[in-house]
Amino acid sequence: MPLRKIVVSTAVMIALSISAGMFLAPLQAKSAFYDNKTMGVTLSSPDGWIATPGEAFQGMVTKAIDDVTKTPDQAAQRMGILVVFSQYPLNTKNTSNPSVTLVAELINALSAESKLDYAKKYLNTINVMGSSMKVTKKAKQVTINKCEGVTFMYESVVNMGTLDIKLKYLVYIFFKNNVSFTISCADKTETFNKNVKLFESSVKTFTLR
Repeated sequence: MPLRKIVVSTAVMIALSISAGMFLAPLQAKSAFYDNKTMGVTLSSPDGWIATPGEAFQGMVTKAIDDVTKTPDQAAQRMGILVVFSQYPLNTKNTSNPSVTLVAELINALSAESKLDYAKKYLNTINVMGSSMKVTKKAKQVTINKCEGVTFMYESVVNMGTLDIKLKYLVYIFFKNNVSFTISCADKTETFNKNVKLFESSVKTFTLR
C-alpha cells in the first residue's frame, strides 16, 4: 500500500501553499529540466516555475507530515522525493502555490493488470486516512513517451486544526522494473482548473531510459 507516498504528496502541498511562511526556503533555481542519470528519469517543469531539489525539500516534508499525521520522521526518509516544481518560491506570500512533485519508490514488479490495481489501492488508502476523498477521474492506463503507467484525479480535504484545506490532485504513476515514479500535480481545488494545462504540459515531458 502506497500510504507514505500519499502522505508525502499531501505534505508537499501543505508546505508549499499553506505553511510556506513557516519554512526557510532551500536553494532554488528556475530550472525547467530535471535529469536523474542514475535512475534514468527526466521531467520538465511548466515554463518559469521554480525547481527545488528533492533532498532539500525532504526535511520540510518531514515536518509537515508530523504536523498533519504524527507519522515518525522515518516515514518521510523512506520516500524518494526527486524534485518539486512550484509556481512560486517556497517563502511566497501567495495563498496558493501549485506544484508538480516527482517521487520514486521501490515496489514489487507489476503486470499491466496490476498497475490499475495499484492505482485503486492508492485511492483506497486515501479513504482509509479519512481525508474526505472524492475521485473525479477514474484510474486508467496511459502511455507517455513509451512509458506505461496509470493516471487518475481526486479531491481531498486536509484538516489542520480548525482549518479545512480542499486540495485537488492529478496523478500519474509510471513503472520501471521494481520502481514506481509518481508525478503528483496539486493545487487548491478552487484554483486547480486554471493550472491543469500547465500540469499536463509537464507530465508530457516525462521520460524513462
